[in-house]
Amino acid sequence: MKPREIPRPKHLDHLLDDNRGYPVISTVSRDEDSADFGSINEHRKLALAAFDWCSVCGLPFGHAARWQVVAGGAPTLTGDQLGKAFFSEAPAHEICIVYAAHVCPHLSSPGHRMGDEYRAGQRRDSAIRVAGFTRTSKVHAYRSGLQNEIYVQHFEQAGFVGEFSYSSPGELSDRYAALLSSEAIPELSQAESGLVGLFNEHSDMGDTVTGAALVAGAIFAKNVQKVQGMDAFTASGYRHSLAMHLLDREKLAEFGTDIGDRAYELMSEWLLERWDNLPEVIAGWRQAGLRLARSKGMAPSRPELEGPGRAVGKNDPCPCGSGRKGRRCHPAGLPAANQLRGQH
Repeated sequence: MKPREIPRPKHLDHLLDDNRGYPVISTVSRDEDSADFGSINEHRKLALAAFDWCSVCGLPFGHAARWQVVAGGAPTLTGDQLGKAFFSEAPAHEICIVYAAHVCPHLSSPGHRMGDEYRAGQRRDSAIRVAGFTRTSKVHAYRSGLQNEIYVQHFEQAGFVGEFSYSSPGELSDRYAALLSSEAIPELSQAESGLVGLFNEHSDMGDTVTGAALVAGAIFAKNVQKVQGMDAFTASGYRHSLAMHLLDREKLAEFGTDIGDRAYELMSEWLLERWDNLPEVIAGWRQAGLRLARSKGMAPSRPELEGPGRAVGKNDPCPCGSGRKGRRCHPAGLPAANQLRGQH
């Protein structure tokens, strides 16, 4: 189905179109004049992972579920098993993936031929299975199943919420109509709005925002330097040293003004405003950075902690006001009250 023949979600309003009318989704390679829909860009996937953005619209998930196409189509894995599986493509909002099911040739056409040299002769599954999850828990760099000499990123999802399958887009018409009628665009801070805008410019190719994501903490991801095309970002020790520097909140606050790089400025502002409520993946990467810094005697000073820690009930909200459970949000305790007031 052609893109002009189906209503487009408001989530995609900020994306540019190619000359055929297809929105240039956030995960594909592009240059100033065109986009390569047959190429999933690992640079861009890293930024999506770090900032917890949708692979189609490039907007944040927040508390919304994220959905993945399950390879193989057939129900070979149960919901519980899916929560332990890895996906080589970045997740998407439900409304974005159902829209893609209508307009993407690979997702909309049963038996569609695979278009690259590594899968020549293969066809799309006759039925597509899509599974949803509450959060992305980790992102790993593993060898590609198609090109053993390179590494690609795999997304580990947690909190299985449900699934659906289809053989043709027409089977999803009622689901799509319901999603459109209840569609709500996530509210963005000025910093995140700026990052999203930079990331989806044709001329950027995602590289400046990917560089900012590395400095925000993605540089500490295991095997990130082995990911396809990432050596251009990690060959110099500059980003690693800067990322180590920005693990300290006071240094981060000093860094984020008048540095001459808009992506870095927006990234530092985003880190500061999300300091106690970072997406799980980048929070884990920054924790790995802190462990490395401590091993080198370079760790920032630790604030004095007080409750909630283990004192909060298993399902009680965290007193910091994030809306998350206290055991997950601040399992070790909150910074002392006089410091906490300066963080919100």
